[in-house]
Amino acid sequence: MSSKKTKKEKPKKNRSSKNLKISTRIFLTAILGILIPIILIGAFSPLLIYFTGSYFNISSVTTNSYSTVNQIQWSQTISSISNSLLSDENDKKKTESLSEFISPIERLGSSIYIEKNGKPFYSSSKSDILKEANEIVNVNKDENLNYFGNNGLVIVTHANSKSDKYLIVAVNKNYTVKNASTHYAAKEFTNLLLGRTGIIALIIVAVFVLAIVIISFITSKTIVNPIKKIADGADEIARGNLDYEIDYKSKNELGQTVESFNQMRLRLKNSIEKQNKADEQRKELIAGIAHDVRTPLTSAKGYAQGLRDGIAATPEKQKKYIDRICSSIDDT
Repeated sequence: MSSKKTKKEKPKKNRSSKNLKISTRIFLTAILGILIPIILIGAFSPLLIYFTGSYFNISSVTTNSYSTVNQIQWSQTISSISNSLLSDENDKKKTESLSEFISPIERLGSSIYIEKNGKPFYSSSKSDILKEANEIVNVNKDENLNYFGNNGLVIVTHANSKSDKYLIVAVNKNYTVKNASTHYAAKEFTNLLLGRTGIIALIIVAVFVLAIVIISFITSKTIVNPIKKIADGADEIARGNLDYEIDYKSKNELGQTVESFNQMRLRLKNSIEKQNKADEQRKELIAGIAHDVRTPLTSAKGYAQGLRDGIAATPEKQKKYIDRICSSIDDT
C-alpha cells in the first residue's frame, strides 16, 4: 500500500483593508492625498491644456503688442509650424497645413520665411524677409533668436529631422513693446496671474483639496463606525443586556478592542450565571435544613402542649410524653 502524505494547508491570511492599523491608514491617507491629485492632474492635463488653450486663446497670435500671453502665443505658433514641417506628409500637404498657423499672423502684418535644406520652401511675400529681419536686428541664420522690441519682432528657429533641415524666420515691423526694458508690463502680468493663470491654479488647488477631503472622509468612516459599534455595545451591557455581541471583525487595534470587549462580556455573563446558580443552591439547602429542623420540633411542641393541657393525666403517660419530647429534640 502506498501511503500519501497530506500537506497541511497554511491558513490564508485575511488581507482586507479592515485589518489595516490606524497608524497605517493615516499614513496611507497622507500619501494618497498627494498621489491621487497628481495622477488626476497628469491624466487630465492634455484636456486641460486643450480647453484652456481654446478658452484663453493662447494657441494663436492675436496682437502686435508684447505681453506674457503674446509671447506664449508666438511660442505655440512657431512650435506648431515646426511640428507641421517635421510630419511625414509630402511638401504639398505640409504647405497646405502651414496656412492654418501662418494665416492668423499674416493678417496681423507678420511675414514668415522658411528654408528647407538651404533652399526657399515658403515665403509670405515676394520681398526679402531676411533683409527685413536684419533691418530690425542682426540675424545669424545658424542661431536661434527671439527678439521682441519697439522697432519690431524677429524670431529665428530651426527644425531638423533625420533627412531635412528647416530654417523658420518670423518678422513683424509693426510690433511694439510697452515696456522695452522689462519686456512686459507689470499690469499685464498681474492680470494674467489673477485671470488665466489664477483660474488654472485654483483648479489644481481644488483638485488637491477635494481629493484630500474625500480620502479623509472615507478613512474617518472606517475608524468612526467601529468606535460607534463599541459605544453601542457598552450602552447595551450597561443596561444589562449581556447577550449583545459587537459585530466587527478585524486584525487592527479596533478589532482587537472589540474582541476583548466581547470576551469580557462573556466572562461577565458566565460569572453572573454561576453566582445566580450558587444563590439558588444555597436557598434550596437552607430550605431543606429548615424543613428537617422544623418537623421534630413540631412533634415536641405537640407533646409539650399535651402535658400543659393535662391530656397526660397518669404518671405513666406523662413519662411517655416527656420521652417523646426528648427523642424529638435529639433528632434535630
